[in-house]
Amino acid sequence: MYRRIASISLLVITAVTGVGLIFSAWAGCIDPRTWPLAAVVAMTAPIFAFVMLALLLVDLVWSKLAALVAVLCMVAGYPAYVDNFPFHPGPHKLTEAEKPRSWTLLTYNVHNYAPVDMVYPDSLNPMFSYIINSNADVVAIEEAEYHCAWDHHCITQGQIDSVAALYPHIMRDAEGITLLSKFPVRVHHDTVTENADSTVSCATYSLDIHGERVSLFVVHLQSIGLTADDKQMFREMTSIRGKERPSVGEVRSQLVGKLSAAAAKRADQADALVHDIKVYGGTNAVLCGDFNDVPGCWALRRLHECGMREVYPEVGMGYMSTYNRNRFWFRIDHVLYRGNLRPVSMERGKTASSDHYPLLTTFVFD
Repeated sequence: MYRRIASISLLVITAVTGVGLIFSAWAGCIDPRTWPLAAVVAMTAPIFAFVMLALLLVDLVWSKLAALVAVLCMVAGYPAYVDNFPFHPGPHKLTEAEKPRSWTLLTYNVHNYAPVDMVYPDSLNPMFSYIINSNADVVAIEEAEYHCAWDHHCITQGQIDSVAALYPHIMRDAEGITLLSKFPVRVHHDTVTENADSTVSCATYSLDIHGERVSLFVVHLQSIGLTADDKQMFREMTSIRGKERPSVGEVRSQLVGKLSAAAAKRADQADALVHDIKVYGGTNAVLCGDFNDVPGCWALRRLHECGMREVYPEVGMGYMSTYNRNRFWFRIDHVLYRGNLRPVSMERGKTASSDHYPLLTTFVFD
């Protein structure tokens, strides 16, 4: 009797979770300008995916029918797993034939070179140190309002000189975007919009990499727009301790409303990006930076329409977040590509000096 009740209860829980999984997995297909809440629902996809996987393990023991429902829901919600939990085990090592055709791209939101923990190892700026030690061929930096020695954040002249020695081509074009390149940069185009309604930066570069022309788009899309109080509310909402939770009304007005509004603005910015890619993209194009949005979102799906493909789902292993503060453990930094390119690997840097982790991608020309 008790087992039957448990099986029925488990079936109901599995079905309800499955509906949430499917809805969240495909919510990014809905234009947030039409229904802004869809963007917030899409953010829950990895949570539903993880819970459904855990339920499946329990269902296999208690209820074969519930297990079947779980499997069907997982199949129907496959974008939640493909986008958030790709399965490509083992690092790929470049062959001797691939090495001459390979190059690396580092994208990093450096928080204006101000460490969030205010820690300066060896009295040096940790973000500059990481960039220098990475020795990436191309470095795309977001939220970099300056590029000079500054005692306040321990940016030394020695670090500036080291960067200049590594990267003969340094360009600071759009608001807060800096490009460091070992390869020649022939032309570039800026799109900067900053007003009361929208904030977006996009710099477009044309690089000559191993004799191939590559159009590189570096972006910093609309911020989620949450204040310190909003982020504190989110921490309280997600705390496992028995503290007083914020009310539904507070969450709706302070968190959901702002997240939805920001997503609608990013939809407009994605349209502008698609236009720029069509005009300046050429055959080989790479797009990287801080999107302030999650896998499966409308902005990324919109970019798929002009042939851009996401790197991490093709080479990654398991869940990866790129933001590391306030329990917003989401992957909001992305790299996309198209053309005569093949991504080989994507590594997340371990440094948490900025509120974003750096991403290092290795490409090979086919």
